[in-house]
Amino acid sequence: MDEVEWSKVQEMIFSGGDFGVSEKETKAHEGHYLQAIEKDMEIEKGDSIICIGCNDGAHVKEFCDAGYDTYGIDLPLVIENAKQKRPELADRFIPCNLETEEIPKVREWKVVFAKDVIEHLVNWADLPRKMSAAQPVGGMIWVATRNGDNDPKPETKHFIHITFVTLEFIFEQGGYEVTRQYTDPLSGGGQILVARRK
Repeated sequence: MDEVEWSKVQEMIFSGGDFGVSEKETKAHEGHYLQAIEKDMEIEKGDSIICIGCNDGAHVKEFCDAGYDTYGIDLPLVIENAKQKRPELADRFIPCNLETEEIPKVREWKVVFAKDVIEHLVNWADLPRKMSAAQPVGGMIWVATRNGDNDPKPETKHFIHITFVTLEFIFEQGGYEVTRQYTDPLSGGGQILVARRK
């Protein structure tokens, strides 16, 4: 399956009603990731954040409500769902297929937030370059993936297995200095990487 075909498959996967995130899960995790980025990186109210793979926009809303200048990107069908679900934030949702497009530079992003995104990309190793191109020197990234070192290796392209060592390596090669890496207590062994653009 080539990249264009896989992008179409991804869009079909994510065009379901709940986009893989239940209201119950959202409520259970409410505030967790906001607290994590505020603890893990140097960030101030009003700073610009781009949520890549923003899904239904839950984190965009959470970060906006907390005082951050936040936008979200995802596949076009997913963005349409986010706009319908959160019409008050519709202008903050931007369609973008990360397989074939760069991260939009509506502004220079102080923070790139990517939760459960990288493992869905065919060109996953190119993600650090795309993040770096959209950030100033000193900009921070917060990347989470459910595929921790102890998880079984998935057999489908939909969940590409990326180890801690590999994740750290591709971001260091992409122009980032890793400042923190740890296991996410909410995702059953998933990993979180925090880094600063050099």
